[in-house]
Amino acid sequence: MTRDEAVAAIHSSYRPAGRDGHKRIRCLLELLGNPQDTLRFVHITGTNGKGSTAAMLDSILCAAGYCTGRFVSPYLERFEERITVNGEQIPEAALVSCLKTVQSAVPELERRGHTPPSEFETVFAIALLHYQKEQCDIVVLEAGIGGSRDITNLIQTPEAAVITSVSLDHTKQLGATLADIAKDKAGIIKQGGRAVVYPVQELEAANMIALHAFGQKAELIVPDPSQLEVTYASLEGNAFTYRGEFYELPLAGMHQPLNAVTVLETVEVLRNRGFDLPYQAVRAGLDRVRFPGRLELVGEAPIRVVDGGHNPGGMEALSRAVEQLLRPEVNRLIVVFGMMADKAWQPCLQTAAKMADVLILTTPADQRALNPEEAKPCSPCPDTRVEKDPRAALALARRLAGEQDGILVCGSIYLAGELRGTLAQDETVSDA
Repeated sequence: MTRDEAVAAIHSSYRPAGRDGHKRIRCLLELLGNPQDTLRFVHITGTNGKGSTAAMLDSILCAAGYCTGRFVSPYLERFEERITVNGEQIPEAALVSCLKTVQSAVPELERRGHTPPSEFETVFAIALLHYQKEQCDIVVLEAGIGGSRDITNLIQTPEAAVITSVSLDHTKQLGATLADIAKDKAGIIKQGGRAVVYPVQELEAANMIALHAFGQKAELIVPDPSQLEVTYASLEGNAFTYRGEFYELPLAGMHQPLNAVTVLETVEVLRNRGFDLPYQAVRAGLDRVRFPGRLELVGEAPIRVVDGGHNPGGMEALSRAVEQLLRPEVNRLIVVFGMMADKAWQPCLQTAAKMADVLILTTPADQRALNPEEAKPCSPCPDTRVEKDPRAALALARRLAGEQDGILVCGSIYLAGELRGTLAQDETVSDA
């Protein structure tokens, strides 16, 4: 089996119509020897900021010398981004080997009355096997959707549970209100555990998280924003002090220092759990962190930025960063925007349109993509155009943009991944 055949097999995995209470994945992991029970975890959930938070923790733990796994979803450009050890993507041979191990368990899984594993279950099982084989000291584990009902929550009590910014997203799966969503996210806080929560939450979300932590007799830590002072901010990153110590962070956006202090409080929890994480390693880890596709500056003249935020909260954070960091640097801003139709695209489109001098609507490469012709009448931007092919849309943006202008690709992680490489190129892009 080749790498491409393995990825195709994973993507074509069984897609169940409904939930089975996690009985199938529990059975699968049991057949695989319950690799999750041999590992230690930091478990991360939230609506926005999960990926940045995971990247920072992963970088810090690696800088401190720990063999560190990281599990994220979705990926930006390459499937293997989802499963890394010490920052290195899972090798092709390991991916194939772990997939074969999972597949070998399917006949017995079916004999016990279960359907084959879904795509996410397959990827999660592959990741656990890889982390176990690599003898990871700790795994930074990002939940897929939600918390209590997410299959990543099958792990035992993690070293720390981290809840990032909570807002409305995945309402069909998690509930229609912010309280419903926060309740599900808080489900990663287990009995007697330790939880760190992003410091700026809506009151109903904060209350629900605190109530759940109290019920679980878990320690709840919330960073103190009054101890945070941002001393520098640009499209290249931030510098800040927290509790009197100085850090540099090459991730742009005012929300990133708040993600970082959430990470710093998680570091303190890990220290209390026996991890040796000196200040020098923490500072080096933050300084080295990379998280492509999130408010990422990829080129200049014109300034080119790509962002994979795909819900109203993420788009609002992007808008604030654009207003503070990008607008002062450009004459006009040309926005290439595309989303999934099953997302809350109307408020995201409104935000994108308000940022743009020219808004180009396009179609991300996914069957769930929003039809830009349907979206165009909802745009308040006077100069809204439709170019369904993403590369043609980017070519149009390049033709329209002068050296003092800016180009922003946003609205979907799939669109960001598809256009990021081309956007970074300095030469003029043709329509061909």
